Amino acid sequence: MPRNHKEELIFGTIMCGLMVLGMSAYNLTIHNAFAIDRVLIGFIPGFIVAFILDNFIVGILAKKITFKLPINLEKKWQVIITLSFFMVLGMVTLMSIYGLVAQGQLHGDILPKYLRAWGFNFIMALPLQLIIVGPVSRYFLQKIQNNADAKKA
Repeated sequence: MPRNHKEELIFGTIMCGLMVLGMSAYNLTIHNAFAIDRVLIGFIPGFIVAFILDNFIVGILAKKITFKLPINLEKKWQVIITLSFFMVLGMVTLMSIYGLVAQGQLHGDILPKYLRAWGFNFIMALPLQLIIVGPVSRYFLQKIQNNADAKKA
């Protein structure tokens, strides 16, 4: 887990960037529109929106909920899984709206479109976060922390 604001910013940037990259590729794939240039073009605006939502809304709420639940805070895995679940839940809820806006899908019967997008996004985002993005982000954070500790010694 991040130990200070700088580490939290770096960790969040890695986590957010990898999730946007993965979910962008996934969404383009399920819409039969995958192309590297499309992923890259959509990455910057998607990353900016996700980063803002993560840092100013979802992350704050997810942490408040996680630390109010009766989980054993001494067991890191319980904190990681609970926090990841609430982060994914919040981000999928908001980023699915962003996806509909970015695709120009805010016409007609919006609720079924949103619920379909939300469902498809959630079933990919949770395993992506728990199996790939979370561990990779924590690996890089650990490397940063080890380097910082070595410089202090």
